[in-house]
Amino acid sequence: MLKACYEHDVPVTVRGAGTGNYGQAMPLAGGGVLNLAEMNRIKDIGPGRIVCESGALLSAIHDAASETGQELRLHPSTYSTATAVGGFVTGGSGGIG
Repeated sequence: MLKACYEHDVPVTVRGAGTGNYGQAMPLAGGGVLNLAEMNRIKDIGPGRIVCESGALLSAIHDAASETGQELRLHPSTYSTATAVGGFVTGGSGGIG
């Protein structure tokens, strides 16, 4: 889908699990919505960092980080259903916390 949209100059709005209530996945200028929720693998964890796909759930990231003695310091009300990169962070919900 992404390749076809690029080739035809169609705007693309990405989205995670869709738990936000701020309309981040609304393609206001038209175009397509690319759902990244199924791209949910956690690939690597190191000191103070994690490499994951955009659909990884906040709760799964926290659980994986906990196994290394680290923690994710984000605990929104959508903690068990929100995607971290695909929605929560890119949608601006993380704030400075």
